Order: sequence, then structure tokens, then C-alpha cells
Amino acid sequence: MPHPHNEGALPDRSVPRESQPLSRTQNDLRDATELSETDASAEPRPAPGSAESPVITVCTKGPLLVRGDFLMAAEPGAEPLPPERKVIALCRCGMTSIAPHCDGSHKLAKVRAFMPRKDRD
Repeated sequence: MPHPHNEGALPDRSVPRESQPLSRTQNDLRDATELSETDASAEPRPAPGSAESPVITVCTKGPLLVRGDFLMAAEPGAEPLPPERKVIALCRCGMTSIAPHCDGSHKLAKVRAFMPRKDRD
């Protein structure tokens, strides 16, 4: 049974991934990636480690913590939302009820570690 906050069932593992339709989240990610690639030169980026540069920390079994000066838009192409905090936690498990923010649902779902494998290049 799919989680009530997911918008569909799990993908069919018997069908090659390339032939499965993209979910809304995957479409949003693809659109955001295309937008960021086309607009990459539109705004100068702060130098890494500068006071303006955000820092993203990957929590092993939890969210992404974003610290520093950053802007977040509700959807690709939308005006950025006014900054409310200097640190936010973004959900990676998909179980949150306050997307895109983490509400701790990963603890109840017993989510496995999200860290990338070290043997990948």
C-alpha cells in the first residue's frame, strides 16, 4: 500500500526504468535541472566557503540540512520565497507531510541509509 503522501504506487521493477512514465516529482526534478542548466550563467555564484555560500549537509538516515544564505522557489520558474531561516531540513525519504521540508517521518519509516556507495566513481 503506498504512503498517503506519495502520489502513486511503487514503480514496477519488472519494466525497464526507461520505459516507465515519470512521476510528478521526477518531472519537477527534470524541469528544475533543465532550468538550472539554462540559467546557470544568469547569476554569479558566491565563492565556495564565503559567508554568502550555502552549505548542504547530508544526514546519513535523514534530511539534507541547508545552512547559510539561500533562496528557495516553490516550483521551477517561480519567484523565490522570502527567507525565513538560516537552516532548513529538506526531506529525502518522500514520507513527509510538509514537503519539501522534513518532519521526521523517516524515523518512523525506518529509512535505510541514503549515503552514496564509496565504490562508485
